[in-house]
Amino acid sequence: MQKNILPFLFLFFLNVIVPLNATTPILVSSTKNDSVIQQGITYLYNYKTKTKQVLDGVYICVKGAQPTTSDANGCFRLVFNGVKVGDRIINETMPLYKGLTVFNKFEVSDCWVVRKKPIRVIMCKFEEFQLAKESFRKQGEKAVRKRYEKQLAELKRIEKDKRNYADELRQKRQDAEMRMKQMLASLPYTSEEMALIDQSELDEEMRQVMRLYEDGEIDKAMEKLKGLRIAEKYAAMADQRDNTQESINILEDSIKQLKPIKESIDQYIINYQHSKE
Repeated sequence: MQKNILPFLFLFFLNVIVPLNATTPILVSSTKNDSVIQQGITYLYNYKTKTKQVLDGVYICVKGAQPTTSDANGCFRLVFNGVKVGDRIINETMPLYKGLTVFNKFEVSDCWVVRKKPIRVIMCKFEEFQLAKESFRKQGEKAVRKRYEKQLAELKRIEKDKRNYADELRQKRQDAEMRMKQMLASLPYTSEEMALIDQSELDEEMRQVMRLYEDGEIDKAMEKLKGLRIAEKYAAMADQRDNTQESINILEDSIKQLKPIKESIDQYIINYQHSKE
């Protein structure tokens, strides 16, 4: 039964995304007497060099533990009382550091992977993040328009040779134009998603996401990115849990915290369409 449930839950995960808000769960690890101690480490991400370095002075505050600040080595620890390993701990606030914002929002907002490994908190300069987001927005817009112009040129070429298919080709042009508008409308969201990719840890799968985006296949890039994030979280979480049933319980509970990624994209499209009316 357990073997049959897990694939079903994993497939369900592929249609949802972790909401980024201040009341998201962190799991805790290692115990000492009646206390539960969670280790963590903070980093600063550099957009220019695409590298990370440890960062001290990051303020960490979660419900059930005394607030703490990372030390000179970027390390911090949270000491909880009255909880057990695997309990959900609520963030009172996202990690704070003047002039910085949380870079690995997905990881920090839903930290299931903490039984054996420290929590990673990666910060970045807010201004650099905004510049990266704008850069991806411009790159995405250019790529989408270039892809549309290429499709339009091909349809015009075909139309010269097959005049009997004028209606069909007209519909294809309309479909291509609609898809272009949808991709452009999604850029405020998708450019932010791309700006939050840690390029110091790119693997081949994530490079494919980058290539899809560069080619103007924005929707395909987002679908692949979503799948990679969910699959990575699921695999890491399963590796950290003591047994399969525990993984199933956490998956079932986590599903309640998720919402479809499509809602965000659709909202941008709706706003775009309304602005044109």
